[in-house]
Amino acid sequence: MKVKELLSKFYSVPYDFTVMECAKFMNEKRTASVLVKKENDFVGVVTERDILRKIVAKGLDASKTFVHEIMSSPIITISQDAPIEEATAIMEEKDIRRVAVVDGNGKIIGKITSKRIAKNFSNILARKLRLRKAYRDAVVYK
Repeated sequence: MKVKELLSKFYSVPYDFTVMECAKFMNEKRTASVLVKKENDFVGVVTERDILRKIVAKGLDASKTFVHEIMSSPIITISQDAPIEEATAIMEEKDIRRVAVVDGNGKIIGKITSKRIAKNFSNILARKLRLRKAYRDAVVYK
């Protein structure tokens, strides 16, 4: 299975957004991460984990801190044609939960998340188990 088959939308926020504005946007879009855009380039990623660890846990003011101050950079990417196993290996190695997906020109076209991968594999496993059970129920033993 290829990364592009589990692609999710990757929203973005401006470089000069406050963390508070970013958190509100993320809540509105029901997403756990956003790209940070400066002029016409994506320069980093902000996640819920970044907000918790770098703002909340430190008692900083989210309305006075900018996303570019807490973003993770550089952006970790993977080709849309890479196998899912490669995305999983990158996430494990980097201790991250999502990877930006790029097309053949290196343009970010979405993201792949550990949650999406896990959900996909659990669905595949459930289907296989149902098929196996259906086969066993259909076979007449003598």
